[in-house]
Amino acid sequence: MYRDEFPITKSYIYLDHAGVAPVSQKVKRVVESFIIEASEVGLSNYRSWMDRVEEIRRNCARLISADKEEIAFVRSTSHGLSIVAEGFDFKEGDNLLVCEKEFPSNVYPWLNLQRKGVEVKFVPFRGGKILIEDIERLIDSKTKLLTISSVQFSNGFKIDLKRVGKLCRRKEIFSVLMQFKVWV
Repeated sequence: MYRDEFPITKSYIYLDHAGVAPVSQKVKRVVESFIIEASEVGLSNYRSWMDRVEEIRRNCARLISADKEEIAFVRSTSHGLSIVAEGFDFKEGDNLLVCEKEFPSNVYPWLNLQRKGVEVKFVPFRGGKILIEDIERLIDSKTKLLTISSVQFSNGFKIDLKRVGKLCRRKEIFSVLMQFKVWV
């Protein structure tokens, strides 16, 4: 069923690297429909387009038990991470944690904060894993945030997100999670 949704699988074995991915048949149909509508009626259906955006925002919020006002659509993961990094109220002397072998999009926006006096601490990657104990060991009174991918792009390691969330709540630090869907 999933393979039929992605015609690329007829010619290629596609190993998603979480960058630019093949488009599904469903997405293709919706985009084609939008392009036809936009070319034939211009902006006259703008209100219905925005209503659809709000419907999707509500559905996304319901999916993760959030309020729809907490859902933002951005051009890319890199763009979203940059918004969070630059929008967070870091002070000189604060620090944040980044995993050592993290996907580059989840490293560079945080490294850029060093110009503001924010220290970036790297959680070691040991034996292909990120250990919760290593994260906890690096947290101190100046730690404001942990940023981590749910699945490491380099080897597929999946962190225990419940444990990470509990640790962040207990230590009163924010977490930024890059969520990846793993298809088997």
